[in-house]
Amino acid sequence: MALFDELKAKANYAQRDAFDGYGFDLLHEISGMSKMARELNAISSDEYLELNQMTVYFMNTFGRQCKERGIKPVW
Repeated sequence: MALFDELKAKANYAQRDAFDGYGFDLLHEISGMSKMARELNAISSDEYLELNQMTVYFMNTFGRQCKERGIKPVW
């Protein structure tokens, strides 16, 4: 399995587990891993942007939604 596919699978898992357990911690970790992979040219720019949207954008979006609904996020 290619590195991008592995990171994408982990990001999908973390999104499903975002508010139960360690989903947001895992999203932070995957975000860092994808940044390092990009710096080492192990993934393309497009792949990095897709992973960034699956991690950072996801956390920001759900963080805002939690605040609007009065729910305290796990992170």
